[in-house]
Amino acid sequence: MHRAVNDIMPARLQQRFCAGLHAPEEQLWLSRLSQAPAVHLLASIDHVNAALLWDNRTAAAFNWLWLDVTSYAAYKAETSSMLPILTSCKQSAAKRGAVTVLSSLVSSAREVFKLLAGEQLEDPDAPGISFPALLRMVRECFITNSEHALKSVLTEFRDHELIKLRMGPDGAEVMYVPMEPDVLRNALAEMEEGVAAC
Repeated sequence: MHRAVNDIMPARLQQRFCAGLHAPEEQLWLSRLSQAPAVHLLASIDHVNAALLWDNRTAAAFNWLWLDVTSYAAYKAETSSMLPILTSCKQSAAKRGAVTVLSSLVSSAREVFKLLAGEQLEDPDAPGISFPALLRMVRECFITNSEHALKSVLTEFRDHELIKLRMGPDGAEVMYVPMEPDVLRNALAEMEEGVAAC
């Protein structure tokens, strides 16, 4: 019997990324399985100090034959099969956090977030929106007329990681919502449901 495991990183490191991928019990059972004479276990790991990641007992049970097969491919290319799992964990947590925070804010703050999200969903390839452009939009929509009030809302968004800042192509600072389009749509829908229920 031959088994292949992509990224067999021990649980204590996996838990920082997405809990439950390789619990210590799974590592133990895999090591026991690999000791069977008719079983061949092939595994990959993406860590420069891979040999130091297991305790002595587990490492001895696996009885690894180490081969360095560095591909020098971009990390995103190497982990393309793993990215949906990691992304979905992070995106799901981001959506839950956004809905919780937004439901506790005043309606004008939720409207500002909807404007930001709407702009991002309308043009997903855009780097983001600048403060002057957003201020113009909130004034046109009669959400707020005060620059100070908008800055206060944006600070709240940044503190809760609902928005992030980066440099736009023209060198100006722009803001964006760090969520995939589908997750952002779901967050907006849940936010609307939560507000309607109140």
